[in-house]
Amino acid sequence: MLDYLLAIISLVAICSAWALFQIWIKKYNPNTVAFKSKCSGCSNASGCTTNPGSN
Repeated sequence: MLDYLLAIISLVAICSAWALFQIWIKKYNPNTVAFKSKCSGCSNASGCTTNPGSN
């Protein structure tokens, strides 16, 4: 049981550290582009070739 508790606490600590790191990046480098997935995530300005009609 203690092993599972340690694993869960470690996972929570890693996720919390990642969230705090993202906040720190946004605070000290506000020009950082946020990650976008799929539509509008690429630099193709002429339209979406992967998912037509989504632009």
